[in-house]
Amino acid sequence: AQAGRPTPIHPVGLAADSLGASLLGSNGWTALSAVGAVSVLVTDDEVRRAQLHLWDTFRLITEPAAATPIAALMAGRVEGADSIAVVVCGANTTVDFVGH
Repeated sequence: AQAGRPTPIHPVGLAADSLGASLLGSNGWTALSAVGAVSVLVTDDEVRRAQLHLWDTFRLITEPAAATPIAALMAGRVEGADSIAVVVCGANTTVDFVGH
């Protein structure tokens, strides 16, 4: 958003593996710009903590990409929202992380 246009990135890390589009398309840019959407960054450790929180609290096994918005909320990086909805999915994960 700071650049005022879609900007290529080179995502790395746990969640970025499934969120790793290197460039936002023009339709997505137009829609997100129209509502003033803001990007936030989270670390892999924050994503893992969010996954474990979802497991410990709700018994939901989630893929890293689905836990990423929860990580942003837990880290206090989402501001000014009166209500928030997050779609959580577990289609791209295994139960292996639960024991860690």
